[in-house]
Order: sequence, then structure tokens, then C-alpha cells
Amino acid sequence: PYSPATQLGDAGGPEVRTAAGLLEPALVGIVRPVLLVPRNIAEHLTQAQLAAVLEHERAHWRRRDNLTAATHMLVEAVFWFHPV
Repeated sequence: PYSPATQLGDAGGPEVRTAAGLLEPALVGIVRPVLLVPRNIAEHLTQAQLAAVLEHERAHWRRRDNLTAATHMLVEAVFWFHPV
């Protein structure tokens, strides 16, 4: 058996945690992002597919997409009333 946490191994990247009720992986947090994956994801994907999913999420982490998204939401909140 394999799991997302063991699949990522020592390759570096965010901490990987499983969570019940998730439908898809998600990178959450700004200062110390955590990769949340569905608890039963390993039951539905092959080892190669899981590796691809985890690498995709690590790419988001490397590009700091979560920080970019948070900045975007902050700018939207500040300027939501702007008429133009």
C-alpha cells in the first residue's frame, strides 16, 4: 500500500496531510502551506497517477500560487466598491 505522504517522500515540498470529505487535493495556508489530499485518494489512483497529482500540487507550491491568490483576494476586498 502507498499513501500520499509516503509517495512525496523526501522530495521536499509542503507537509502532506489527508482529510476526510475532500474531493480534490488543495494547497492551503500562506506562511507554511500544507497539501491536503482526500483520505481515500490512493484507493482511486494508481501509484503513477498519484505521483503526477502530487507533482502538480508541488508545482503550485513552488510557484507560490497560494500567496498570489491571497494577494488577489486582498486587492479585490480593498477595491470591491471602486466604480470602474
